[in-house]
Amino acid sequence: MIAPKRQQNSYDHRLRELVFQSGRTETARRIGVPRSTIHGWTKAQPRPVVTLNAYGDYVESLERRVHLLERRTARLRVLLRLCIVLLRLSGFSLTYQRLPQGSDKHNLLRVIDLASRFVRLPRLLACIGLSSSRYYDWKNAQECGLDDVSSCPRSLPGQMTATERSEMRSMVQSEAYRHLSIGSIARLASRLGKVYACTSTWYRAIQNGNWIRSRKRIYPPKPRVGLRATKPNEYWHVDTTIVRLLDGSRVYLHAILDNFSRRVLTWRLNDTFETGTTAELLKEAAKELPDGTVPSAVMDSGVENVNGAVNELVSDGTIQRILAQVDIVESNSMIEAWWRQL
Repeated sequence: MIAPKRQQNSYDHRLRELVFQSGRTETARRIGVPRSTIHGWTKAQPRPVVTLNAYGDYVESLERRVHLLERRTARLRVLLRLCIVLLRLSGFSLTYQRLPQGSDKHNLLRVIDLASRFVRLPRLLACIGLSSSRYYDWKNAQECGLDDVSSCPRSLPGQMTATERSEMRSMVQSEAYRHLSIGSIARLASRLGKVYACTSTWYRAIQNGNWIRSRKRIYPPKPRVGLRATKPNEYWHVDTTIVRLLDGSRVYLHAILDNFSRRVLTWRLNDTFETGTTAELLKEAAKELPDGTVPSAVMDSGVENVNGAVNELVSDGTIQRILAQVDIVESNSMIEAWWRQL
């Protein structure tokens, strides 16, 4: 059986001349010319062709212009695709964003009008996330000098007046009401007859107006100088701390410190925590006191300081117990600072 003869394709001689002279193969590839044929066109000299005068220079100029326009269109497509991807990744959409500035709306409308000559208006609005009703509201809106209102302002009978909004702003930003919550301010304003609005309306007005409340906190005055004695044995500091040894064990250190001289009057080291140690140390330190001297022992409210043995010393007038940060504002920081030096 004789195989059928393969039919060769024929192409316009001007296409072959364009590929040979310019080396641009995009046009030939686009219309389906095989790569092997294009490769042969770039190497071999075109054969002479008898034809009518078709103004070859004009055709070549058109081909060059088409080639430049195709390259420019390809660049614009790439840039447009990049801008669309960045816009989607950023999450920006006019559906959830406001344009309070009138100049921004005017510029956007002007660009939309220019682009609508080449792209249909619904497709343009869908690309930027702008509804058609909102677009025509902007288009037909009259001149307005208000820049902080909604994009589509509407007048309602129950809306807040300018006076009420001014009262709300003054009360929210007032230093006198900074200790009150928004709900308390709303109830106070209704009692005073200034503004009758629910708490959610107040929150919405604060968010839309970007009102910032005063966050300055008022702290009570703290003593800069701690407890200071004017003579020895006027104030004693009594405390207990835990000392961890190198072998992992721990011992309990009890001590009494004189406020005036910073001298450790007596101390004791125990393997276990014993609540009666504080009373024994107070008795030892009281033996060295001059007659008629009753020191004030500053201590915390732990079980080693508040028990029956210490209460007996307080009852018989040996010492006067002062609980730090309970009976006085000052703490027992003097002996605690001495612990940190160990």
